Amino acid sequence: MAVDETMLVTIEAIYDAALEPSRWPDALNSLAGLFRSQAATFWVLGGGKTPQLNKFTYINFDSAFIREYMDGMALKDPTVQYLLSHPDASIIHDGQYLNEREIDNHPYYDWHLRHTDTRYRLLGKISPGPGLQAGVALHRTRKSGRYEPFDLALFNCVYPHLQRSLMIAFRMGTLDAGYQAMADLLNREHVAMLFLDARGHMIHHNAKLEVVTQADDGIRLDSDGLVLADPGCDQHLNHMIAMALPKRASRRHGGVMQVARPSGRRPYQVSVTPVPESKAELSISPPVLCITISDPADDYADALSCVKTTFGLTSAEGRLACLLASGEELSLAAKRLGIQYETARTRLADIFRKTQTHRQGELVSLLLSAIKML
Repeated sequence: MAVDETMLVTIEAIYDAALEPSRWPDALNSLAGLFRSQAATFWVLGGGKTPQLNKFTYINFDSAFIREYMDGMALKDPTVQYLLSHPDASIIHDGQYLNEREIDNHPYYDWHLRHTDTRYRLLGKISPGPGLQAGVALHRTRKSGRYEPFDLALFNCVYPHLQRSLMIAFRMGTLDAGYQAMADLLNREHVAMLFLDARGHMIHHNAKLEVVTQADDGIRLDSDGLVLADPGCDQHLNHMIAMALPKRASRRHGGVMQVARPSGRRPYQVSVTPVPESKAELSISPPVLCITISDPADDYADALSCVKTTFGLTSAEGRLACLLASGEELSLAAKRLGIQYETARTRLADIFRKTQTHRQGELVSLLLSAIKML
C-alpha cells in the first residue's frame, strides 16, 4: 500500500476512534504501521500537584510492564516530565530532550529497557483544558532507530487530523470531557474525596482533599495515599480499605470512623465506600473505592449558608434554623445562642413565615431536605 493510501486509512482510523473509544487500538495500529513503529499508546494526562494518567490504552506492550509503569514509574519517565513542564508543546520527540548517552545513563531507562526493547518516541498531543493533555505516543526499538526528519515531516501532515479528532472526542464526551466535567463537580463538593483502584492505589482526588491535608491536622497525603497521624486510626483506616477492595471470596463492605485532630477541633468524619466495578474502555485503573472526609465545622457553615440563601433568612434566623434541624429543642437552642426563649419564639415565627411552614416538625423536614441537596 502506498504511503498516501496508508495515510488516508490512518486518518480515517483516527476519526473513527474519536467517535468510538473502543476503536483506539485500531487507530494505534494504523499509526504504528505508517511510522514503522513497534508499539503505540494513547493517553490523557492530568496535571496539578499530583499528576495522573487518567486514561491509557496501548498496543504491543506487555500488560505487566504497563501496570508497573502506571504504579509509579510514569512520573519518573523523562517524557512525562517533559510533557508536564511543556504543556503547550504539540509535537515532541525524545531527541529534543535526551541524547543517546543520557538515555543509556538515565535511571528510568535502566528500568524501561529491562522490560521492553522500545527506546525512541514520537508524540502528538493537545491541551483541551487547564492542566489536561491528551495525545498519542509512537515507540521504536533501537534497531528501528530514531525518528528522522522524514518521519517528523510525515507526522506534521497527520497531526492536524489527530488534533482535530481529539478535540471532537472531547467535545462529544467520548474521551475525557466526561472525566473533566466529573472532576469539576467533585471539586465543588464540600467534602474531601479520594478514589482508589483495585490495587488500593490513588487515582483521583478532589480539591477539598488538598485543603484538608494541607491543614496538617491529623491527615496527610503522600504517594501511597492517606496517612493518619494517629497510628491506631491509620491502622483502622487501612483495614476498612482492605475490606472494601474487590475480593473473590468475600463481600465488599466499607465503614465509617472518626479521626482525632491534634488541634483539638472536632474529629473528622471518614467514610470508606465501595464503588461498583466497571469496564472503562480506556482506563486500566477504574475507581473501585471512594474515601470521603468531612469536617463538622464545614458541615455547619455549609448548612447555614444553604438555609440562609434558600429561604432568605437572616444570620440569626439561620443559626436558629440549623440548631432546630440538628434536633435541638427550641428552649435548648435559645440557651446555646444566648438569647431569651421569647426572642427565639419570635425568630421561629419569622422562619415559619419565610419558609411557608406552620409547625416545627414540618420546618425541620424542609430544612433537612434543603441541606441534603448540598
